[in-house]
Amino acid sequence: MEEEQLKELLGEQLADIYDAEKQLLQALPALAKSATSDELKTAFTEHAEQTKGQVERIEQAFTALGKSAKAKTCKAMKGLVTEGETMAKLQGEKNVIDAALIGASQRVEHYEMASYSSIQLLAEHAGLSDVASLMQQNFDEEQATDERLTQLAESIINISAAEGEDQNGQSAGQSSGQSQQGRRSQSSGQSGGGQSGGQSGNQSASQSGGGQSGGQSGGQSGSQSGGQSGGQSGGQQRKRAQALTM
Repeated sequence: MEEEQLKELLGEQLADIYDAEKQLLQALPALAKSATSDELKTAFTEHAEQTKGQVERIEQAFTALGKSAKAKTCKAMKGLVTEGETMAKLQGEKNVIDAALIGASQRVEHYEMASYSSIQLLAEHAGLSDVASLMQQNFDEEQATDERLTQLAESIINISAAEGEDQNGQSAGQSSGQSQQGRRSQSSGQSGGGQSGGQSGNQSASQSGGGQSGGQSGGQSGSQSGGQSGGQSGGQQRKRAQALTM
């Protein structure tokens, strides 16, 4: 009785993931088209091919259960796909768009991993090792895809950080260059002003010195001229006095 119920539950779980993978197959081309990174485009394209193989394994699992493959609307995947489509319409920086697409895709991968893990456990308890093996293969592929997306996300974040540091460095360099030019201009102006002032002072001193020299020369000349005139006048007066006496 319990085994039959497990197989029934297993069939329902398979129907859910069967629909989920089909929804994802329809959504992946749009995600690949929206991605700006070539590596991310390749990851989406390759996962689409991988998903086709996962769908085939699910169909094989249905056959092992003695059931025909039948999908049951997966509301969880429908919501995740809708979210991914919203991310695909984002506008802005390329790295930001890719990061958003990766985030949406990883949420899908995590849901699928949880589904395959649960189905595998049910299959083992139901004694269906072949079904468990098929689900393990799908789980491993989803896990590898998730790890690949994580690496791409880290790469994108590192690139964005490096670009931000480069821009900050360039701005700082420009500001430093302008500041140095300003200091050089001020220094040059002060130096030029000092030289000009020094030249003016030297010229004034020369002019002042010339005036003093001229004054001294004039004084000496006047003293000599006055002395000579006084001597000549005194001599003439003494001669007149001697003549009167005689």
